[in-house]
Amino acid sequence: ALDLSLVAVSMAIAYWGRFVLLDGARSLTQIQMVEITAVTMALYGFIYSRIGLYRPKRKDSLFKEIMEIFRANGIGIILLMVGLYYFKLEDFSRGQLLLFFITNMVLMLLERLAVRLVLRHFRSQGFNLRHCLVIGANEISDDFINRVEKNRHWGYQIDGILDNWVTPAKEYRGYPVLGGISK
Repeated sequence: ALDLSLVAVSMAIAYWGRFVLLDGARSLTQIQMVEITAVTMALYGFIYSRIGLYRPKRKDSLFKEIMEIFRANGIGIILLMVGLYYFKLEDFSRGQLLLFFITNMVLMLLERLAVRLVLRHFRSQGFNLRHCLVIGANEISDDFINRVEKNRHWGYQIDGILDNWVTPAKEYRGYPVLGGISK
């Protein structure tokens, strides 16, 4: 819902920038602008969902998320232009489209960055964590432990190790061995 609100706000800022700030000649009525904004919100919601912007980003890099946002907004602006042409709304300001694209990109990036920072803060306080048990004490588990320790912002917390070959009540890499794998 926040993303779609940002789409509407971006369209309003683009309209204001093009027709108030730059004093452009308006060719569409306000009713048409509201209708176009509503359709744009639905279109972008669909595109954001299909691109994968609403799946968990716990392990994704910021760069990957930026590229997904850029891709989704690029597809969205192209489909919006095609739709405006198809429905004979060629008088829609190209300047407004450009301002909309830039504004929407900036607002989406700021929103996603803010969400990442808030989640990082909560995870540092012990909230929104995924608790893990590592099965086995071997090279693969060492690699997993190294990745989790290196990327604390993912929010994974290793609670212990299960292994048949390490004595319970001992530690492996600083984590308690809770028992064996089989009984």
